[in-house]
Amino acid sequence: MIIEMAEFEVMSNAEYRQREGLASSDIKRMMKSFATWKYLKDNPTDDRDTPSLKFGRAYHKFCLEPYDFDNEFAVAPKVDKRTKEGKEEYAKFLAEAGNKEVIDDETYDKLQKMREMLYATPYVKKLICGEHEKSFFWTDEKTGIKCKCRPDSFGVFGSQDIIVDLKT
Repeated sequence: MIIEMAEFEVMSNAEYRQREGLASSDIKRMMKSFATWKYLKDNPTDDRDTPSLKFGRAYHKFCLEPYDFDNEFAVAPKVDKRTKEGKEEYAKFLAEAGNKEVIDDETYDKLQKMREMLYATPYVKKLICGEHEKSFFWTDEKTGIKCKCRPDSFGVFGSQDIIVDLKT
């Protein structure tokens, strides 16, 4: 099935996840177990975050939306949390970070190196030159099911429409 290019909406990943619609992640979960998919839909707080998922989110943001990285992520200072001063400095940092996801400086350094390698590859630069992390919503005409997708990158490469799924 080919979907005509529709208008996209600009929103955060968190906003996208809260919007109604069946996404590819839902379908993948259904293929494993419909009961698990239903449970996680009804109990979203039980859908545990993992360090790998957090790193993937940071990588996407850092590579595809670097201008917005600091709005969603905060890099923790190097402090000795065993000392009173270190604990106080870290507590101050967390208070200032608010709802941002916290990553350590080693993770930040790794993100920088990975982005450098990604953009050092000319072919990759061409593939991810389009729009990044935009949200699409539609209703399937045959089933009436509301659907959604959030491609990492989409655009035109030569004369070919292309969608890119960026992986670490």
